[in-house]
Amino acid sequence: MVYPEVDYPSEPVAPTPPQNSAAFLLALENSDAEIPSLEQLPLNSVNHAHKIFDLYHPDADWLKEAIFGSGLARLYCYGFITITHNKQGAFVERWHKETSYFHFLVGEMMITLDDVAFLLHLPIRGRLLNHSQITHDVTTKWMVDYLGAQLEKAYEQYSLTDGAHAKFSFLKDLYHDHLVMETDCETRGDDFFVQYHCQCALRCYFMLLFGTSLFVDKSANYVDATYLRYFMDLDTVREWNWGPAIWDPYTKR
Repeated sequence: MVYPEVDYPSEPVAPTPPQNSAAFLLALENSDAEIPSLEQLPLNSVNHAHKIFDLYHPDADWLKEAIFGSGLARLYCYGFITITHNKQGAFVERWHKETSYFHFLVGEMMITLDDVAFLLHLPIRGRLLNHSQITHDVTTKWMVDYLGAQLEKAYEQYSLTDGAHAKFSFLKDLYHDHLVMETDCETRGDDFFVQYHCQCALRCYFMLLFGTSLFVDKSANYVDATYLRYFMDLDTVREWNWGPAIWDPYTKR
C-alpha cells in the first residue's frame, strides 16, 4: 500500500465549520450580544499543541505509514485549534446541561457526530471504546510491556500521578529514547529490536497525541494509562470508533 507523504505543519490549520455546527452558529451571533469577560466567567484554557509540535518527527517510512494507517493523521493538524477566551466564555454561558444544547440568539444547537467528524476528522464508525480503571500492577505491566519503560520508572509514574496515569514528560522521554535506540539497532542490523523500538515509540506517540488533544483532563500533565489498551495492537488502531468517545461526554454533562 502506498501512503501519501506526511506534511507536518508548523502550526495547526483551522478548517471552515459546517453550517449545521455550533461553531457556525456562534459566528452568526449578533455582534451587539454581550459576551462575558474573563472577570465575569474565569476560564482555565489549556492547549497542549507545543507538546506535539515540538516532538521530533523522523523522516522514516515506518512512522509515516503507521500514522496514516491509523486513520488519525489529520488529528495532528486539527486537534489543537482553539478559539478566543471570550468566545469560549460565550459557549459556556449558553450551554444548558439539562438539554445538552447551546442556546443562541439564532437558535438552539447541540454538538453532533457530524461536528466531530468534520472538525476533528475522527471516525464515527467502528468498534466502540470500552475501558475501565486499571490497577497498579496492570498499569506497571502495560508500561513495561507496551511502552518499553523500566519497571522502576513505571512504578514511579503511579506514585507521581497518584493513580494509573502516564505523565506527558515521561511519554516524551520514552518516545525520544526509542527513536535513538531504533536508529542504533538499525545500524547494527538487529531487525527484531528495530521493530520493538518502533512499536514502543508509536504507542508513546499515540498516547501523547490523544492525551493532549482528546482525552484531556484538569491535570494538564498526564493521560490515563487505561487508554493504552487501544494501542497494544497497532494494526487495529483505525478500527476503533473514536468519534463517539469524544462526543458522548459533552452531551451528558
